[in-house]
Amino acid sequence: MLLKEDSRSDQIDKFGRTPLAYLKFMGVRHNDSDMTSLQMEIAKEFMGAWKSLDAKDDDGMTALHHIVEFLNDENIERYYLKRDREANSAAANTADKAGRTPLHIAVLAERGEVAASVASVLLRHGAERSTKDSSGMTPLMLACKTGQAVVATVLLDYTGVDAERDHGGKTALHYAVEPEKFSSGQDLAALMENAKEDSNVRFSSAQAPPDETTHLASMDIIDSCDHDGRTPLHEAILADNATVARALLGHGADVKLKDRFGRNSLHHAAESNQIGNPPAEESLIFNVFNA
Repeated sequence: MLLKEDSRSDQIDKFGRTPLAYLKFMGVRHNDSDMTSLQMEIAKEFMGAWKSLDAKDDDGMTALHHIVEFLNDENIERYYLKRDREANSAAANTADKAGRTPLHIAVLAERGEVAASVASVLLRHGAERSTKDSSGMTPLMLACKTGQAVVATVLLDYTGVDAERDHGGKTALHYAVEPEKFSSGQDLAALMENAKEDSNVRFSSAQAPPDETTHLASMDIIDSCDHDGRTPLHEAILADNATVARALLGHGADVKLKDRFGRNSLHHAAESNQIGNPPAEESLIFNVFNA
């Protein structure tokens, strides 16, 4: 009704927000499982009346930043990306004040298969997979940190191995081994198989000399060290995640690597809380010692 009366859906209020920015609070406030459908319908109405597609609110967010939280891939193409094809890549890579692109936001929305399809359409329209937010996080890191295997798989299918590091020196694989993420080990193993098959891994200049930036073995991802010298295997052991630790060992993770305190995987396994709890053949120390 209001839109028919020429109300602007891209109008910014005194708090620096457009009506789209408030849609995300509807489901929280009403605690209604049907609210997602309502949000989608309202978002489509808003986008149909949106005048300036590249306009930003006070948080640096464009309409695309907002609609990736509510609309599916088909509607995002229809109401945004197809309206200005020449600006697609620029729109898909516009960062807000937190350094997050629409691809970051789509991952953070945690919408399962929908998030995966939205990520896919953004990538097709030129979204950069390696863009880091203000915390140094790439979309793949966020997908791994939040345990979204289906989204991580899409990102890997489109872009190959992400060897980027956050401000703490962690890679996406460091986040994938966190407890209660890829805890079954099956999804993590699939990600590592994807990495193993990729033959064109690129590291930043801070990680390798310029003449060695291509065709690096994916094993360098598995054994990558953060600023504390910890590898994904160290992290899995410290998290008492024996299943993931075994998956890493099965893919050739190096048990001899030491962190900055001089501890290797066996040190961490010996200190693990799992000693004496599981059967010997399933324990971390048994698997590390026999690796």
